[in-house]
Amino acid sequence: MITALIIPLLLFSRPPQVEQQAESRFDQVFEELLKRYVAQIDAQKLSISAIDGMLNQLDPYSEYIVKDEKYQLDVLTKGQYEGVGIQLGRQNDSLLVITPMAGSPAEKQGVRPGDIILKIDSVWTRSLSFSEAARHVRGPRGRPVTLLIRRYGVAEPLEFTLIRSVIRLEDVTYSGMLDNGVGYVRLATFSRYTALHLEQEIRKLERAGMQTFVLEIGRAHV
Repeated sequence: MITALIIPLLLFSRPPQVEQQAESRFDQVFEELLKRYVAQIDAQKLSISAIDGMLNQLDPYSEYIVKDEKYQLDVLTKGQYEGVGIQLGRQNDSLLVITPMAGSPAEKQGVRPGDIILKIDSVWTRSLSFSEAARHVRGPRGRPVTLLIRRYGVAEPLEFTLIRSVIRLEDVTYSGMLDNGVGYVRLATFSRYTALHLEQEIRKLERAGMQTFVLEIGRAHV
């Protein structure tokens, strides 16, 4: 069951017949696979994979949210989630700490920018996709998660046991003027209030003389 489909902007529309043809083609392929594929297919998993594939062709920020994905729902509706407060990234095959959030369990325990997460509890991160790794780190507040971390300049891996808590997110984390009339806004996440907050910041920058606008969109938080 779909709970929400997050798509940043709808910029233009297409002729109805083109959309109808595309929808009909998708339905036909889906039906033929269910009828004729050599092995039994889980229709629910296949449909979600197809949707994920479509959204992957757009941008990194359009998301399909199903009912049991509590993290996305909490961020979307409340601007908060339960986790340890790390902004994650990927560097080659490594799971990288971009930065721990101020006041978060990760920052308090000494996790640093540039740390590489080798293992989450008993699971090695090389075997996980980015989204799977993020789901392993998040979890109910009060529950511990243990991270094995490799840090530049430290010979042996470091182990951190973090107690998950409620992490509150600000969608706009920075707004200001750079040189030569360039306005800059850093957007950390998407919530129900993001459009309003972003519009308010853009109006402020316009009043300050903005001629060019730069929008930075942040990475995943766990």
